[in-house]
Amino acid sequence: MKISVIIPALNEAEQLADTIQICRQNDLVDAVFEIIVCDGGSLDGTQDIAVSRGAACIGSPRSGRAVQMNLGATVATGDILMFVHADTRLPSGWTSHISEAIAEGYDAGCFRLSFGHPSPWLRFYGWVTRFDMDFMRFGDQGLFITKKSFEDLGGYREDHRVLEDNELTCRIRAKGLQFKVMAASAVTSPRRYLEQGVVRLQFIFAAIYLKWRMGVSQDDLIAYYRQKVRNRVPE
Repeated sequence: MKISVIIPALNEAEQLADTIQICRQNDLVDAVFEIIVCDGGSLDGTQDIAVSRGAACIGSPRSGRAVQMNLGATVATGDILMFVHADTRLPSGWTSHISEAIAEGYDAGCFRLSFGHPSPWLRFYGWVTRFDMDFMRFGDQGLFITKKSFEDLGGYREDHRVLEDNELTCRIRAKGLQFKVMAASAVTSPRRYLEQGVVRLQFIFAAIYLKWRMGVSQDDLIAYYRQKVRNRVPE
């Protein structure tokens, strides 16, 4: 089993070095075949950090996680694709978890989520990600999928600037592919929650999800996000 790790990045110089290092720390020898950083036009030295840490770095003609992750997938040569956000820390033994899931017949899956912060609300938000429900699937949990399944599905929808991971998960299930939520937890940065208010930001995310399920356009979802989340734009 060869895993290609794909990391979309945009001005993630502060986070990227640790993310790459943790991706390399696995318990299956040679399981991580390659680490590909897909850069969306960073101006903070993200590309240099990627290369200095031994990752391949490719520039995307457009920013946006869906676009960048699809680009990474086109050049990936591993049997399994592992999509990881630049501020996500995979759990210890993550390659073994994926290997076991593949051996059990799963085509795709993710980890549970932890924010690594003592806030009771953040701990609760992390706890509920153990349940196998589509609206609990976030890109911060990481997503693994066989390359064949990813290609058969057509990859991420590039017209999605938000909720691209939820949309892909829905198609994974609609296709009849087996999806596993693994017992270990990936750790993501709580920075947006702490900036905006933990409960307030979760309500905003819930509203965006509900609007999306009701068919609201991506442009309107982004406009709503920008209106509610001050001084931030979708990543």
